[in-house]
Amino acid sequence: MQRGKWPSVSGKDLERREIMLYYGHTKEDLKTKQTLPKGEWQLLKSHLENVAYLAEERAAKFGAGKLGRIEGLAHDIGKYSIEFQQLLEGLGERLITPLLTLRSFIINFRIT
Repeated sequence: MQRGKWPSVSGKDLERREIMLYYGHTKEDLKTKQTLPKGEWQLLKSHLENVAYLAEERAAKFGAGKLGRIEGLAHDIGKYSIEFQQLLEGLGERLITPLLTLRSFIINFRIT
């Protein structure tokens, strides 16, 4: 493939491909604590848009609304991976690393 060129895709190729839905969060039954079917899970796109809205709203208070929106859209970008989707389905293994722990702390830190 030449640099800067996308491979051509025919209609037949598209017919054979599955559309993959990416999820941000599972959902549990509040009483039984059982994971509900995928139809009840939150789509990743929806999750990112919701967080972006809230981050923009909060960051706007100190003049950084657009930056807050960008961070909100990007904060869980790693969930757009097969590995994470398998983890949600119980097929993968959760990896906890010092870098991920630090990232989580930084993102969740709030000045009170």
